[in-house]
Amino acid sequence: PVAADRKGFPDLILVRRKRLIAAELKIKRGGRIKMTPEQWDWLEVLGRAGAEVYTWTPEDFDDIVEVLSDEGG
Repeated sequence: PVAADRKGFPDLILVRRKRLIAAELKIKRGGRIKMTPEQWDWLEVLGRAGAEVYTWTPEDFDDIVEVLSDEGG
């Protein structure tokens, strides 16, 4: 990722207690999720830095609720 260009930066950055969550929000088209290389790069870098990273679609609602309800680290 390039500093300060915001290209591909995740849609959500959530902080709760000692957790940092980065989530890219997508809609499946033709059964597939399309992400840009910059979006993948940001999630990879944030994950290596210790963030929990997710790509969520509306179909993931139950999983989203579980992740956000979990006390985590």
